[in-house]
Amino acid sequence: MNPHDLKQQWLTVALDNAGIDAADWKPHRGVVANRSRIEAVYGYYGSLYLGDSRFEWAGMASLMGPSFYGGFLDIAAVPVRPLRFYETTFLRMQKKIFEDQAVIHEAYRLGGIEEILALRRAGIIDLATVQAWEAIDSHCATRLHEGNRWLLYREQDDILDYFYTSMQTHHGPEGAALTYLMTLLGNPSVPGAKGYPAVLPLTLHGGPLALRTPLADGSIAVFPDRWELIERDTLPAYLRLLAEPPAAEEEMRRPVAERAQAFRLRSYWPSIMAAMLSNWGLRAASARGSASSATAGSRPIRRAGVSLDLRHRRAPGAAVRAWADPRHNPFPISVRLPDSKHYLGQAQLVKLYLPARASSPMRLTVKLPAANLQLTIRTLQELRQEWNLDQGAIEAWTNEIQRPAEVGHHYSTRVFAGQPTDLVETEIQVEHHVREARFIIDVLFSIQPVD
Repeated sequence: MNPHDLKQQWLTVALDNAGIDAADWKPHRGVVANRSRIEAVYGYYGSLYLGDSRFEWAGMASLMGPSFYGGFLDIAAVPVRPLRFYETTFLRMQKKIFEDQAVIHEAYRLGGIEEILALRRAGIIDLATVQAWEAIDSHCATRLHEGNRWLLYREQDDILDYFYTSMQTHHGPEGAALTYLMTLLGNPSVPGAKGYPAVLPLTLHGGPLALRTPLADGSIAVFPDRWELIERDTLPAYLRLLAEPPAAEEEMRRPVAERAQAFRLRSYWPSIMAAMLSNWGLRAASARGSASSATAGSRPIRRAGVSLDLRHRRAPGAAVRAWADPRHNPFPISVRLPDSKHYLGQAQLVKLYLPARASSPMRLTVKLPAANLQLTIRTLQELRQEWNLDQGAIEAWTNEIQRPAEVGHHYSTRVFAGQPTDLVETEIQVEHHVREARFIIDVLFSIQPVD
């Protein structure tokens, strides 16, 4: 089956189960016109988890929905037209997550691992996503959490990063200021989770003293910062909630619109003001170095190049290391890989995923800057020669590039597998943001464990 038709098959199932008419789902119309779709999406994610508790990503998406929905409503309520860009951007993000994750969940729900493998053969998903679903299918609690964590990782990088970047860079200082304001005011709707300023406060160092402020040390629009909040607080809070299934299920069953009211700015503004006045602290300065948490090394770089040597297996530990320029400028990347391979290029974002288990592969993602179709095809041809990609698969994708728009997709991916070696699986993924006519190439390396 044509990859676009295969995706449409499962997307139709998901839309039907969510009670959404695709013809009426138009993010450019804004929040008010899409309220029923917004609520249906988060309700659908909750129903996936309630139907199968292995779908932990869907449960977390359901719980996070009210905080985003409350934010959507607050932005829409501001009578300033320039904010319309941020309103519709968030709505496009929501739709593209649904087009990606709902398709994969429905394929597994109705067809199991065989249908996940069919998505892989069609070039819709990459090897790491297949392995994530194999972990979810394993009936091992540790692997189950690991697989769902990868789906969260996929969502934050493959889809959201492009849109957070577009918001942060929109009209220069305006976008940077507004996304930082979102960072300060954002309050995760996962019970027990805390906001960015509480988890990662901006601390000013001077001589022997350090002053903790109620501000945020970073921006939710920068992947390393966003993932650090997830790893340190949001995900652990969610997993604690899952340890008490009745409480998690009760929260997911509550109407999304009802839950969202607690995350309207008018509801928690007093607590924000109280935090701004009280969350100051002075202490003796300690030696400043890398954090010892699972996200150590994930703080963004600044215009420096990145050089990685992955020829030797590192100890597992479920860590993510990420590198990005805070201004989203490309930077040089050099990677030495097993089998005498060497990658050189210019990246927008670099991520290294270290799994919890020694028997799982390390995964390195090199995300290239967004480009138009012509530049994307030229880059694909260059990568084809270097990494032995299938020319026929590239040509087929190029000839069908209009199909996503014709079948109504807003987001599409195509993965081209390189020639495998004993230790390195190489894939090139193209993220196609259909309505924006923009393409992002991800160079994906899975470094297999050594026996």
